[in-house]
Amino acid sequence: MKSNNSFMRTVNGNLAVGFIKSRKAEHKVVDFCEKMISAGDKEGCEILCVDVDRGGSRDIDRPQLDEIYRAMEMSIINHLFIRSFDDISEDTEDLVAFMQFASDNMVLIHVVDVEQESKNTDVTEPWDGGAGC
Repeated sequence: MKSNNSFMRTVNGNLAVGFIKSRKAEHKVVDFCEKMISAGDKEGCEILCVDVDRGGSRDIDRPQLDEIYRAMEMSIINHLFIRSFDDISEDTEDLVAFMQFASDNMVLIHVVDVEQESKNTDVTEPWDGGAGC
């Protein structure tokens, strides 16, 4: 007989949520979310939502992360897409505990570089202080 958890995993094997911590302008965050959803599609995952934490705290005890913990524990998701592990926590022990919880609940964590296209990749000469004018 299947337990409730194994049934949920069979039905929802590729469901995911995304998580971004950012205080950037709204249009930038929307772009990040779109890139994260696209990355989920490439992995064959349906991202149900991307939760954006706009607060200043990096404490592991935040309402947005509580929702992710619940989704993992209830076997609603099997994948979590994040922009950076620093978005979860900057405290190493808390981050390790979060990753262990995800592993215990068979949730794969994907790190997506949502800012890759906005980075300046042009190589320029260092400024010489105007001496070359």
